[in-house]
Amino acid sequence: MRKAVRQGDVMLIPVETITGERIAPMKRRYTVAEGEQTGHHHSIAANAAIAAFLGPDGQFIEGSKKMKLSHQEHSALTLDEGAYQVIQQRRASDHEVTRIAD
Repeated sequence: MRKAVRQGDVMLIPVETITGERIAPMKRRYTVAEGEQTGHHHSIAANAAIAAFLGPDGQFIEGSKKMKLSHQEHSALTLDEGAYQVIQQRRASDHEVTRIAD
């Protein structure tokens, strides 16, 4: 059974259905979140077994083999094969909702 995986301010949640259009990797990776303050990024190396999608429901990653979620300041995490929705942590106040800056 696949489990949700959290790395810093990013969580990947297992899903059964993917929505959106397939997107191309950039610099041989799929970046799931970029740090506005540090320039670091959470990413998965692109290969033929992995695809990423972007649509109205957010970003999704799907792999037919295990995938490795990497970040410059966190230990790499291994994801089981399957589909995941990418969720980025947010902070809410009385006036606004903002993404957490990595």
